[in-house]
Amino acid sequence: MRSLLTNYLEPVSYIIGVLSLAILLVKYRHPKVWVLFFTYLICACAMLVASSKVLPQIPNIVDYDILLATTAVGVGLYFVMIFQTRLLKIIAAMLCFGGIIHFLFRDVILKSYSSFDSMGFYLVSIYIVILVFIWFRQYLQNIATRSILLNFDFWVVISLFIYHLGAFTIFLSLQALSKLVSVRQDNINIGNLWAAQNIFLFLSSLTLIAGVLWTHFLRK
Repeated sequence: MRSLLTNYLEPVSYIIGVLSLAILLVKYRHPKVWVLFFTYLICACAMLVASSKVLPQIPNIVDYDILLATTAVGVGLYFVMIFQTRLLKIIAAMLCFGGIIHFLFRDVILKSYSSFDSMGFYLVSIYIVILVFIWFRQYLQNIATRSILLNFDFWVVISLFIYHLGAFTIFLSLQALSKLVSVRQDNINIGNLWAAQNIFLFLSSLTLIAGVLWTHFLRK
């Protein structure tokens, strides 16, 4: 069970996201849905490759760097498309540019493949949480008559919030624990933390598919 949570729940969660958005694209082919679809698709592919390298003990740091950059660019672009003011769009675009610059600096210039970029994941997650709160502020300033539960963006934002709110504290803990493990050669605590963040990701993917089904297929 622990192996499932630490090694395979991550790609499964992204695959659920891909399937959710593919279902949605049958009826609702908005550009923002395409952005999310390709974001989840690239993340799913990267995590499938990363998971396949676990048992052979092949380094998969680059795969996670691709995941980080894809998340930053994809989620940032999504918020650019749903924010209404120029200032908010610029704030969201900073996540896109930051993800690209960080990837180029770390993987192309420095070629830093020796350790997991927990600080990079922490910063991206906390930035996404901030964008979520900004979206809710925007929504409350423009309250519509229809229920928020019928708003597709609400379900996407909530799914992002569920994962990244829990994940940013875990990534920060991984940064500290990775230094201890290098001395003690004990990765049990890191494995437990990784399983926890994968559970948050799985709950996020279930929220996304629930939102897709509710807003476009199940509600009357």
